[in-house]
Amino acid sequence: MDRLYQYTTPDALIGIVKTNTLWATSVFYLNDSRELIGGIEIAHDHLRNIGDSAAAQQSDRVEWLLHDIRDFGKAFRTKPVYVASLTTRNDQLSQWRAYCRGGGFAIGFPADQLRECVRSQHCDLHDCIYDKDEQRRLMTSVVESIARPWIETSRLPVEEDNDRFKIRGQLAWELLRTASRIKDDSFAEEGESRIISQPERPYDADALQFRSRNGLVVPYISVTLPDDIEFWGKVNVVVGPTPHPAESQASVYDLIRRYRGHAIGIEISRTPYREW
Repeated sequence: MDRLYQYTTPDALIGIVKTNTLWATSVFYLNDSRELIGGIEIAHDHLRNIGDSAAAQQSDRVEWLLHDIRDFGKAFRTKPVYVASLTTRNDQLSQWRAYCRGGGFAIGFPADQLRECVRSQHCDLHDCIYDKDEQRRLMTSVVESIARPWIETSRLPVEEDNDRFKIRGQLAWELLRTASRIKDDSFAEEGESRIISQPERPYDADALQFRSRNGLVVPYISVTLPDDIEFWGKVNVVVGPTPHPAESQASVYDLIRRYRGHAIGIEISRTPYREW
């Protein structure tokens, strides 16, 4: 069975199981937001190339779009794109070290059912892209599909064309969502996939939640998991490196049976325990 795993601390695992949810964090608060900016810069450079070879009136439209991209401005900051990270790797030393210092777990969900579940909540499940050529192709395709038709077909001066706001909004949404899939190729071994919110996700103030991290107030939303045997019966947990593997295995079994009502497979990591 294809599963996607999330590496968690003990507290986070308890939260997932008790609430039957995953947290998706605002993309601006991810640890790797620099890669997000790198993706936007690819789109910026492609738009600039379009403008360099365009007629005067078309160049004005390019410059109008470039203004917000250049400054990563309001058109982007008002777009609430939320992301939750998972991986195909269920027992990887680098991820134990990164996310589970002092002990942790990798909880694996059936990928096909997870994909269907998040789609019903206005999210998509995508593999991350590590190849630089593929990253460029993805980012430039967004510009080509949304921006270029408006740049080349509009006959109004940019300041008289009310479609400019719609195009700017669509472009910002899709650039952010697509750039959220970009990861530096040095992290390719992680095999990361991401739940990414769709632009069509309705705004719901009550659904927005906050947590603190490193002095920041971090916004996030909850993605609800299916609560039935067809889903949880296929969930798997790997106990991370710990000096108490048998105790951890037993307590996780009790945790999931208590809150989700199902017995699941629980494995112990093959990675030797070290005090990192």
